Amino acid sequence: MKTQKTMTIGVIVHTLANMFSMKVIENIENVVSKAGYSVIVAGCGGDEKLQREKITDMKKRMVDGIVIMPVARNSQKIKNIVGDTACILVDRLLDKNIFDSVTVDNETIVYEKMSEVVKLGFKKFAIIEGPENVSNAEERKKGFYRALKKNNIERGFSVSADYDINGGFDAMRKVLENSDTEAVFISNYEQLVGGLKALNGSDRKIYIIGFDGIEFPWLLDNPFTFIEQPIEEIGKRAANLLLERISNPNMEIKNIVIR
Repeated sequence: MKTQKTMTIGVIVHTLANMFSMKVIENIENVVSKAGYSVIVAGCGGDEKLQREKITDMKKRMVDGIVIMPVARNSQKIKNIVGDTACILVDRLLDKNIFDSVTVDNETIVYEKMSEVVKLGFKKFAIIEGPENVSNAEERKKGFYRALKKNNIERGFSVSADYDINGGFDAMRKVLENSDTEAVFISNYEQLVGGLKALNGSDRKIYIIGFDGIEFPWLLDNPFTFIEQPIEEIGKRAANLLLERISNPNMEIKNIVIR
């Protein structure tokens, strides 16, 4: 039985090769280090089985708390491993509300950005959706279609893809080959990078709406707008919530939604 603190915290993300994940980790570390904690970081490449293995490894290291960016929705599988260790979710939710969480209001911010883009006069929209088993992908899709419906625009072309560069690349190739799309919404950063790679060299000038931006947007050949998440706030609030859970393990579950 664990009887004392190790002053370590585990952070398990979808992938480490990602601007969003790294900035969240950086801000978590900035907060918890001031409280005397060290951070152990792991990525799972979007693999649910590997993520469970990473959680198990964190438990073996006897971390005092774990921050998880879940790659699937099954809460019980995670709970079975986590046990009574303090645990919070960041960016994504599970099928049952049994953990604290920090997320953004994905549906609303996508709806608002798409409503702005619609005013530019586009009529043919496409969407590169995220994986069906990821909560924020579903929320972003709802925001996209809600904006089109509100403005009486047809649903247009859609394709689902993994949250990775290859998924974005293949999905954008399908958009280019199978539609007369004027503007396309891309659901996450890795998809955006892959989609832009597919557009490279194409004579199609498709307006890009990306969830999260890229480091050097001025290099793009296509017109664009990006949805910028409050990444610093997400990381800081996740860290503070985990510290609160560690100090008060019996407190009620808290779900923080940043709008």
